[in-house]
Amino acid sequence: MRDSENFAAAAGELIDEVQSTIRDDEPAPARERRSPWVLPGVLAIVFAGVLGWNLWLLQAASPRLSPTEARRADGVMVFVATQAVEGWAAEHGRVPEDLDAVGLGFTELRYAPSAGGFSITSSQGEAPVRHDRSERIDDFMVRMGVAPPDAESPEGIR
Repeated sequence: MRDSENFAAAAGELIDEVQSTIRDDEPAPARERRSPWVLPGVLAIVFAGVLGWNLWLLQAASPRLSPTEARRADGVMVFVATQAVEGWAAEHGRVPEDLDAVGLGFTELRYAPSAGGFSITSSQGEAPVRHDRSERIDDFMVRMGVAPPDAESPEGIR
């Protein structure tokens, strides 16, 4: 009887071992497949977040001019336009009808030709910047704070 008990126990162990081996060899159940839009959707959200962050940083980094700096910048723009108009007038013998004729695309400036000259006004800042042809350009630059009071005009600049 003892041999039969040992045999039964050994057979039971053998059956358990075979069943265990069969379970290990079975392929794992296929995992549920994700929808095909999940990965592109997640990538699009990440991309939009990074883009938004960079645009926000770009906006936050743009410098703002103080009123004094804005007035000086307007003065330089009026100076450039004045020199372009004076050059055009020296070449053609008269002042141009508008700033487009001299090749300037400054939409911020108002140009007004007159019988004896012209005036150019910029109203970008809080106070308008105006230059009239009757005013010497070095006096204008001193008035704008761009040139020191004792500066002399270079040769050829009126």
